[in-house]
Formats: sequence, C-alpha cells, structure tokens
Amino acid sequence: MLELRLQSVGANRTAPRGSPRCMPILVACLFLLVPGSAAAQTATVTGLVSDANTLVPLSGVEIQVQGTDINGATNNDGRFILLNVPVGEVVLTAALIGRRTVEQAVTVTADAATEVNFLLVETAINLDEIVVTGTAGEQQARSLGTTVGSLPVAETQAVAPRDNFETMLGGAVPGVNVAYGGGHVGGGNNIRIRGAGSMVLSGQPLIYIDGVRVNSGGPGAEGTLGVGTQSPASRLNDISPELIESLEIIKGPAAATLYGTEASNGVINIITKRGARGAPVFTLMTKVGQNWYRDPKEHWPGSFYTCTGRGTDPCTPGEIVEVNVFKRDFEVLGMEHFQIGMPLGTVGTVSGGTDAIRYHFTAGWDFDEGPVPNNTNDRLDARANLNWLPREDLTVDLGFGTIRSELHTTTGRQPARVTGFHWSCPGGQCEIGTGTPNALDGPFRG
Repeated sequence: MLELRLQSVGANRTAPRGSPRCMPILVACLFLLVPGSAAAQTATVTGLVSDANTLVPLSGVEIQVQGTDINGATNNDGRFILLNVPVGEVVLTAALIGRRTVEQAVTVTADAATEVNFLLVETAINLDEIVVTGTAGEQQARSLGTTVGSLPVAETQAVAPRDNFETMLGGAVPGVNVAYGGGHVGGGNNIRIRGAGSMVLSGQPLIYIDGVRVNSGGPGAEGTLGVGTQSPASRLNDISPELIESLEIIKGPAAATLYGTEASNGVINIITKRGARGAPVFTLMTKVGQNWYRDPKEHWPGSFYTCTGRGTDPCTPGEIVEVNVFKRDFEVLGMEHFQIGMPLGTVGTVSGGTDAIRYHFTAGWDFDEGPVPNNTNDRLDARANLNWLPREDLTVDLGFGTIRSELHTTTGRQPARVTGFHWSCPGGQCEIGTGTPNALDGPFRG
C-alpha cells in the first residue's frame, strides 16, 4: 500500500536542506498513474444462438473468445454469458456438431454488457465432425478411410415423428434398406446395409448403444414363435426413437476392420440423449392413432369351392362357387373378424445439469394394437444418463436402461392372416347342409 502524507508549509518558512522542492508535482504524477489500470478492465458478453432457418434456440453451442481461455456454452434457451472478457475488439466463435462454425467480431465496452447473437446453419458434409468408431478415443470424419452415415434423430423427430425405430431408419440414410415384413404389430423387418452379403447367413448389422453391443435378435429363432410366417428379424423396435440423439452407421467391409468379421454386414451406433447445462427441462409427449383394414366384406378376395349338389345351397353340381367368408360370417353369425386398433403412447423426459454434472432421464409407455384382435404389443421403457466431470482431465459417464415388452400374436406356424381368412375347402363338400366338417357351417370352418 502506498501512503502519501501532505503537510502544509507556511509562506515564511524555508524548506529544510535536502527536501525535494517538486513534491507537489510528484504527488500529482502518482495520482495520474493510478487510472492507468483501466487498460486491464473486463466486461460481460451475453447473447442468443438460434437456428438460421427456424430461429429455434440451440443448446450446447460452444462460445469461445479467440486467443483466450474464455469460453462457455448455451443453455436450453439458447442463451450464453461470458465473464471477464477483455474490453476492446475481440472475435467470438460459435461451434456445434452438425452446424457450420461462425465467427463474429465485436467491440466490448466496460460500461454495459455486450449483446451478441448468432445464427447457425446445418452443414451437408462436415469432415471435422467427431464420429464414433470401434477404436478408443474420438476421431474426425476426415481421418477415416470410409464414409459414416449419420442421422440426427432428435432433429428428425421434432419435424417428422416416427413411431418406431425401423420406420425412422427406412430411407433416411443412403445405402441402408429396410425391407418391411408386413403390417402386423410387433413384426420385425430386415435391415440391409449395401445389400445382402450371404445367401445362407444372417444379413443383419451389429447394433451398439452408447458403445455397448446389444442382441438385435428376438425369440423364435427355431421358427415356432414370431409374427406371421417369420420370426421377428430385430428387436430394434423395442427402442423408442425418443431415447435417441443420433445414429451413426458404418457400412461394408470397413465395419469389419473396426469391429471384426461379425460386422461384415455393417454396424449401427445408437447414441442416446444427454443432459445439457441449465435449469431442468421437462417434456411430455402423447400419441394416439388407429390401425385398420379396408372393409374385408367388400374388398377381401373371395374363396372358392366346387358344388356337389348334396347341400342346401342353390347351386348346380360341378359349379365353381365364390364365397366371401367375412361377409357370410357377418350376415349369418354377426361376426366381425377385425377391429380398429388404438395405438397409445406417452413419453416423458427431464434433463439439465451444471458444468460438473449433467443428467437426462426418459420414461415411456407404448401400447400398440393391431386390426387383428389377438395382436397387441405392450412396452415400458426407461433410461438414465449421467455425465460427471470431477476434473478437467476426467469424465465419468453412467448409463442405465431397461425395457419390458409383451407381445401377443399368433405363431409363425399358424399365422392370423392365413387361418380362417384365405379359406377354401381342400376337397369340396363345402355347401351348407352337407354335414361335413369342412362345410361353411361345419366345425372345421376356419
């Protein structure tokens, strides 16, 4: 501490020998030097980062003051704040995976907070994007010798929601084909990346969720369980699209190089949602729909039988008679073979966190009901992701998920779409009143 003491000197008193006569001038110089510390003043910079097309606020955008260690990230409302920014001309950089990096020069003043806003656009091809591979650590897309297909699921679901994983994947990534097996609830589809690689072995790709391999096969490999005439080809539909942040797909032999020979059909990496810095954000989504067939009494192709003339049907022996079993069962028995299914679902999430710990919790219930009365799928799923940064060089990620799915359907050996629907008498004698088991009014009909 510098302490200055001024003493009044009388006009008739002479200064002692050796005392400086310029003391008042030195004191004035010292006071002029004190305000010189204003050159090291700092200020605050705030702003908003939004999508250039939709103007929706973007969270998780990294804001950096070039040439310094001052940085921050936007919260769930797209807002950011930077403290201790040097006063004067600075350059700010806004960067987010999947977006073009933007730089903006700004003049920071000490009298008030400086407001800076950014608009980010999507990048069609970003070679500097960080991707997930089978090797340890992060890699940039430009350093790989193959292409990695990406699908921003969270953004896609916000624009065009899909009700299950496989319909979301179909037609979304070049080179990935989803062969739909039918319209039955719970039925799996075949996923092929760059076509089939074998005529006898499975062509399904390997599935990884947050770096952990999962079993994509389902029950019924022996052929006695499943949907329709096939066993479920995949359990991917057990994974709700609301759990997924993005997908990364490695195609062809390049996947076998990273993951082994089992991955020769390709690899699908599922990256689940993570929390972001900011106050807790709650979301709730519900869905309702209908599944139905066109009226089979009018639009279903009929069946045929040969008239024998021994029954009560008014037909000529040898005549080929067409009959619509759905229409007859409705007119005679009042029976409806199909129904209007009512799919229902609810998904709730909560996410947030601080610089040290971030969290994301998801819980959902989905009940899918098909047009066939015995075809339903009831699913409960939940997932928790925690990210802890105890220090700058250490990150701890914890993820836990559980899914309970209950499927009701006919077996693959007696599918619902065949039994009683595409019906015809194998050996004739189908007329009403013949008393044969295969007759339209017999016990074996259907």
